[in-house]
Amino acid sequence: GVNIVVSEAADTTIRRVRATGGLVGISCRDAKRCRVENSISDDNRYGIVVTGGENNVVVNCTMAGNASLGMSFPSGQGTAAFNNCVTDSATAVLVGEECRNLTLDHNLYLGLNIGKFGSEIARNTLNNWQYLSGHDAHSVSIPVKYENATSGRYAVTNTLDWALDRTVTAGWGTTKVRAVLA
Repeated sequence: GVNIVVSEAADTTIRRVRATGGLVGISCRDAKRCRVENSISDDNRYGIVVTGGENNVVVNCTMAGNASLGMSFPSGQGTAAFNNCVTDSATAVLVGEECRNLTLDHNLYLGLNIGKFGSEIARNTLNNWQYLSGHDAHSVSIPVKYENATSGRYAVTNTLDWALDRTVTAGWGTTKVRAVLA
């Protein structure tokens, strides 16, 4: 089933939770101003799904090891997703044809496929995804190693090749997109 669901609600925040081992980790359905932040969605089929609704936000989240999709935005209006780390999914992000005015940027992706738009084939590189979708201009695709993912500890441990005192995620991300604060 679905671990955490927000349905037809307004001004809701899901913060600092771990949703693991379900069909869907976190789902926002037809919600308005639902904010998912600093949360982990791992080992589900679908990590975080935002469908319908308007002005929803997914920020500073980790989606790891979700079998099919890390993040999914099949429909909705004005959603923003940024500063997220999406790894080890068949497809990192899906944007549906009914999704309008989505802001998708400053994310870290690593998966078999980076992005899929509607019914088109998935794009397996960040460059191909950026070109097709017009999203993720400031996003990156780099390997990430976690401290102890099996016990839910997703602290990044691998360092930059040129700066061994900094993890690969240090100094990455942004403080806001489209007037939405991180």
